[in-house]
Amino acid sequence: MYINHLATPDAKVQNFSFHGYEQKVNQGRVINFEGWKMFCDRFEVQNASGEVVPFTTGEFLLLRSLAYSSGRVLSRDQLLNWTRGEEYIAFDRAIDVQIGRLRKKLGDNCQHPQFIKTIRDIGYMFLPTVTYENFN
Repeated sequence: MYINHLATPDAKVQNFSFHGYEQKVNQGRVINFEGWKMFCDRFEVQNASGEVVPFTTGEFLLLRSLAYSSGRVLSRDQLLNWTRGEEYIAFDRAIDVQIGRLRKKLGDNCQHPQFIKTIRDIGYMFLPTVTYENFN
């Protein structure tokens, strides 16, 4: 059974910042990796060709969580808390389904990952080097 955590994207951004990521949220309005760009202020993602790729709010927040923690393994529970809040209850594999959607949009292959690596029985790791841009 799913219980929806009703929140606006702004509330989710605020919720995300409470997990020790204030510095990265404030410094990185644009997240860059492997030619891709994430525009955090407008929830927009551009591929390496500069084309806008549509992401749901949940997909965007999940990708942003992974990017902010590049090179670190994140558990499914951490990812659920950071993207949907602690009040959200979901099936154990809800994040797995969303990771599959992200991989498809990024053109990633789970057998030979370029972006998201599965760490069996633990969670996921974002592989690319990430840089941040700030603009006013």
